[in-house]
Amino acid sequence: MFRDLLRLSSPGRFSVLICVRGFSLSQTIHLSRIAYLAVETPSPFNLFIRGINEVRNHNRTGHLSYLLGEVRMDGWWYFFPLVLLLKTPLAILVLFLLFLFTLFKNRRSAQPDGRLTLLAISTSILLFSMTSNINAGVRHILSIYFFLALALSDFIVTQFRMKSHLRPLLGILLLMFGYESLEAGSDHIGYFNRLAGSRPERILDESDLDWGQGIYQLSQYLEEKGVSKVSLVYFGTAPLDQVGLPPLESARIEEGKTKGYVAVSTHYLAVPYSQYQWLNRYQPIHRIGNTFNIYFFE
Repeated sequence: MFRDLLRLSSPGRFSVLICVRGFSLSQTIHLSRIAYLAVETPSPFNLFIRGINEVRNHNRTGHLSYLLGEVRMDGWWYFFPLVLLLKTPLAILVLFLLFLFTLFKNRRSAQPDGRLTLLAISTSILLFSMTSNINAGVRHILSIYFFLALALSDFIVTQFRMKSHLRPLLGILLLMFGYESLEAGSDHIGYFNRLAGSRPERILDESDLDWGQGIYQLSQYLEEKGVSKVSLVYFGTAPLDQVGLPPLESARIEEGKTKGYVAVSTHYLAVPYSQYQWLNRYQPIHRIGNTFNIYFFE
């Protein structure tokens, strides 16, 4: 083919070269366009890589977090273990201890145990999370509960099939877990077990406690009490003109000056930089879950 090209006249060779060059240029432009589209067109893989980069940058910058009355950007290594301890129902914690005890007791058994794999996965997630600067609540490690639920469910079924002496205790723990779930009601975000005490906002905040989820319960309470006006400090995004609240006081809430009913999101009672910290010196007349404290000043 190359010899045939040489036999062509100069204009002919020139025409062929122009065609080849034009084809190469068009192919280059076409490939460039394909590469651009591959990078810029949204796809699960691109979004996945972009998400990883965003989380990496977020972790490098840090996240404003609250724990035990302190606020930091770089987090605490013990944040997530403490979150698991306080946000997990007590019945599940006791069940987990029984599970670990049984594993330790049968550690010399040659039979492979898939529950060890589930435990290893949960432990790995927790260990990795302890290195993070983003301490933004139990929602970041919810996947741990999935693997623990599988392991604990298998443990319970196995114990009942073996007619183990642990069956009465396991039955009590399951009933206790059901009671704790019913007691939590609809306040799932603000749930804490009894280890956290009556004022969990002294320990954790925001997505573990208060995201404004109790605004409708607040509206219902004020309506039942016949409150005609209320001073409100709200940490949330609900449209306040659409939740049935009474008219809101426009004046600032100040110690010694504010009168009548005052409803304050617990977020503002927790964080040390809040201008409403002075309210912690007073006893609320009512508390709506772990979301609102209600005061009355004469």
